[in-house]
Amino acid sequence: MLPFFYIKRIISERALEEDVMKLDTEQVIATYKDRIFAIGLSILKNPDDAEDVVQETFLRYHTYKKDFESKEHIQSWLYKVAINKAKDIQRKFWRRKQVSLEDYMATISFDTPQDEELFQTVMALPSKYSIVIHLYYYEDYSIKEIAQQLKLNEGNVKVRLSRARQLLKNNSRRTGTMKNKEAYKQAFKHVHYQKEVNLNQKRIPKSLITFVTSFIILLSTFTVAYAFDIGGIQSKIEVWFHGEKRMIQYEEVEDHVYHFYTTDEDGNVIDMGTHSGSKGTLTGIEPMSGDELAESMNDNSEIVYDEKEDKCLFYYQDKAIDITKMFDKEKECYLVINNGEKDIYFVISYEDKIDDDCTISQYSDENATVTQGVKVKDIKDRFVRIK
Repeated sequence: MLPFFYIKRIISERALEEDVMKLDTEQVIATYKDRIFAIGLSILKNPDDAEDVVQETFLRYHTYKKDFESKEHIQSWLYKVAINKAKDIQRKFWRRKQVSLEDYMATISFDTPQDEELFQTVMALPSKYSIVIHLYYYEDYSIKEIAQQLKLNEGNVKVRLSRARQLLKNNSRRTGTMKNKEAYKQAFKHVHYQKEVNLNQKRIPKSLITFVTSFIILLSTFTVAYAFDIGGIQSKIEVWFHGEKRMIQYEEVEDHVYHFYTTDEDGNVIDMGTHSGSKGTLTGIEPMSGDELAESMNDNSEIVYDEKEDKCLFYYQDKAIDITKMFDKEKECYLVINNGEKDIYFVISYEDKIDDDCTISQYSDENATVTQGVKVKDIKDRFVRIK
């Protein structure tokens, strides 16, 4: 007869083997697509960017080779990937910004005006607060679980949750809104991911990009070059990048979706990611022309932290600004820059470390809402004009 401890060990090992799993991707998409979209929306406040989070998260799951211990492990892994992807998009050179939050809300049929007000109020919160609120009230995460997902200590999570509740109380007529989780879930049950997840998206290995880019740079000064190794047409556009005009290569990887990349001064490839390049017309959705893509990209800004100089640099078109010491006590920096046609307003903020999580909110209209009930024109005196 086997010793008890040995029998227990065999049972535990069998249980572990049974727990190891990898659910069918389509099943996982059906279960979590709306929830991943809501996470992306909570952080990015933009439905198009949130759709990118959904696409990238499930594509990552589909190609992930390792097994999971349980369904809970799958969920936790998906949320962590989604949160990290959303943070990556916040820092990207080019964000899609095609549909405003206001336009997106107009497509939602809320059950009550109170649901709509709560949704709008939560979406007006800074991302560092709205994602904590969402994980706590919608996903029923504990303080400890939120801390693990966001890579924060539990004390920071408690502080953010408390501040978020206070902001919601101050900005909402329904002061009792956040006393129970059901009110939050009721408001956010209307958030759905409407598109299909494309699991066949063409992805280009960086090593191959490096070779092809070098090949194109050496052989061509034209605006179009054929890249036979990856089976597509490589097009070029000239855009502002880090304060100077730079040639950007791009290739269509699916309908109206392009992969962008460039090189630095040393010839190293800078992968700028995959982005949509479409526009709405009277006859439907059409691809942007090269000039339209360039115009769209030239209207975007970026933040780069220079480790050597210990500086936080803000880039917009030909402007390169050291904003390291321009943040107020709320860890926010306000800039206004004229792009030759009109003033563009920027609110730059960070959560804990200036070198890790800076985000940019960009407004081209003085009537745009910065936070609930506060428009750009209400706080114009805070913006520093950059010439």
